[in-house]
Amino acid sequence: MLSCKTKTNSISRLVHFIILLSDDSTSYLKFYRALFSLLFLGHLGLSLFLFITLPTI
Repeated sequence: MLSCKTKTNSISRLVHFIILLSDDSTSYLKFYRALFSLLFLGHLGLSLFLFITLPTI
């Protein structure tokens, strides 16, 4: 498992990168849509990963 510090560090780096991508004020909607889809995909991937690996442990 990743440590909590590493997780928050990578998340903040990702958010910083997305903010740099959408620095004009008109793309706030795009920013939130991208953030939501990233969170959703991350949650989906994590639950799929746990679903696959937990029965084998």
